[in-house]
Amino acid sequence: MFMRIVFLICINQIFHGLGLEKCSTIWKAFTNPTTLNTDRGEVICANFCYFKSSANLTYSEGDSLCKSLNTKIFRIKNQEENDDLMTLINEPIFLLTQMTENNDFTNDGEPISYGKWDCDTFSKKRKKCVKRLKTGFMTTTDCDDHLMILCDLF
Repeated sequence: MFMRIVFLICINQIFHGLGLEKCSTIWKAFTNPTTLNTDRGEVICANFCYFKSSANLTYSEGDSLCKSLNTKIFRIKNQEENDDLMTLINEPIFLLTQMTENNDFTNDGEPISYGKWDCDTFSKKRKKCVKRLKTGFMTTTDCDDHLMILCDLF
């Protein structure tokens, strides 16, 4: 299993370096039919690939998990990816997006490029983390909540 994780991390580095965002046929070759299970989660692929945690985690725990795989917590890049995710995930997940002290939203310090916000988002300004609801909308949440984590795999 250690070799499999190391191999997946190496493949991730290759794809990230090439700037590939769509799920490659190489990733899909390691899935059966579209998943690869490990003790900490599974790789899931449709048009895009993600590492899905096997347990619900806090934001901090999820961040550590993704960093251990040399990835980051999932961020929604566009409507196509948000729609694609609807076929794979049917529960809320943490997003990389967080609210800063100035009440701005960023993805790991970078401005967000996509947002589909729920109506009540801006009434919850004390909650600094962001989750994607199973409806595809985004809203703020407590960083200590326990939610499924997706790590971006390019």
